[in-house]
Amino acid sequence: MRIGTLDFSPKLLPTLATAILLPILVSLGFWQLDRAVEKQQLQLLMQERLQAPVKRIKSAGSLQEDMNFRRAMLRGHFDNDHQYLLDNRIYKGQVGYAVYTPFTFDRGESWIMVNRGWIASGKDRGRLPNITVSGEETELQGVLSQPPGQLMQLGNRVESNTAWPARVRNIDVGQILADTNKRLHAYVLNLDTGSEHAYFQDWKPYVDTPQKNQSYAIQWFSMAVVLLLIYISLNSRRVRTSTPKSDEE
Repeated sequence: MRIGTLDFSPKLLPTLATAILLPILVSLGFWQLDRAVEKQQLQLLMQERLQAPVKRIKSAGSLQEDMNFRRAMLRGHFDNDHQYLLDNRIYKGQVGYAVYTPFTFDRGESWIMVNRGWIASGKDRGRLPNITVSGEETELQGVLSQPPGQLMQLGNRVESNTAWPARVRNIDVGQILADTNKRLHAYVLNLDTGSEHAYFQDWKPYVDTPQKNQSYAIQWFSMAVVLLLIYISLNSRRVRTSTPKSDEE
């Protein structure tokens, strides 16, 4: 095939390799664009829910629907005897814990973990901070979310929970069920900063931005273009054209 001054003669192996790789690179680019759209929609949903009126949770049925990022109000009481310290939480260079306490909102039938905020661990890690909370009926308000992301670890916990509070590296709903035999819902209530039961509370709802996926999409599409240019370059050669001699020579 002649293209200007280039003679394009595709060879079998480069053609097969390009035919396999090019659609993969292009499809990966479009997949990343789809992911960017999904994250953008999730950001809009999060903002909409955070601005919506506070929803009062009176029964377990209210938590069966999608309640992520919704502002909620619950009335019930804490279980002071089974609290969890989420280890290795750092604030302004200081190591501490995030305090998680079970809370029942329907007379002990159902429970939800409450993120009460951050507390310093102190210099002696052998001495756990005092996180005692009243077991009297109280009203809480905050934002519902999924439990914090799982960290890579060897084993499920830092130490045995033969003594409470239990120091852990993950808020594992299944493990907490085994520890306490409570019917625990897979949401966490992140207390508002002004709550009397909250320690330092810097929790903020987070959704990954779509810009990262858009950048990945550009990379995949760029690789597809480069592959195509390399394929054309490897299978083309420049054709020399001779200048016809004049009759005077």
